Order: sequence, then C-alpha cells, then structure tokens
Amino acid sequence: MLTQTGEVLAWQNGVARVRVQRFAGCGRCQLRHGCGVGTLERALPGRSLELSIPSTFPLRPGERVTVGLRESTMLAAAGLVYLVPVLILLAGALALAPLGDTASAAGGILGLAGGIFVVRRWVRRTGRGSGCEPVLLNTDGNADG
Repeated sequence: MLTQTGEVLAWQNGVARVRVQRFAGCGRCQLRHGCGVGTLERALPGRSLELSIPSTFPLRPGERVTVGLRESTMLAAAGLVYLVPVLILLAGALALAPLGDTASAAGGILGLAGGIFVVRRWVRRTGRGSGCEPVLLNTDGNADG
C-alpha cells in the first residue's frame, strides 16, 4: 500500500477533508541522488491535494493522519491515463498512414485527442468505486484508525 501523511482540514458527517503534499519522485530524489524530479519538486513548493476520505471516527482540524492507496489502483490508473491514449494515437496514425505522412500525423493527433476523451469519459462514467478511493490508515501515528 502506498502511504502519505496529511493534515485534516475538516471533518463532517463521517467524511474527512485531508490535505496531502504532492510529490513526484522516488526516495532517491529526496536524497538528491536521482534524476532530478525531486529538484523540480522543491522548485515548485506548495503543491498540495485535498482528498475527501470516509472516517468513522471524528477528526480535528490540524490533526496528522496517514492516508493509503493500493498499488494495484495506482498501476491501473497509470495504465488507463497513459497507455490508452497512446494506443489510440497509434491506431489513428496507422489508420491514415496509407494517405501519406501528413494524414498519418493528423490521425495521430486526432487519436490522441480521442484517447484523452475516452479516458475522461470512462472516469466520469465509472465514478469513484470503493476500491479506487484512498483510505484513512491511522491518526498521529496510532494504528487504531
């Protein structure tokens, strides 16, 4: 499970609003031994994400919590967001390739736009199922959350 520490902004009717810092990079980036994504992340501070997470117990604003997301969910989302548009881009380019390079390029651009449209529509249609939502793992380092 992928975890991230966040801060509770509000809790109401069994739903906590939690702010987590976005981070693009691996542990090596944090140690300044990576490819440089961590350096870019430090150059753009203040990037945060607000999540609404079900919580059966009340939380106070300012309280630190640990939020988790299954790895399989992240892999499926990455495949959907990156792979589907690229595959449709290739299909569009190959479909119009017999008509020439310009038509092939136009088919690729149309395929990419169509792929992005398909992904956005799929996400809106399927909504956020319980398997795709982040979960509250614990509060203030306690495992009883």
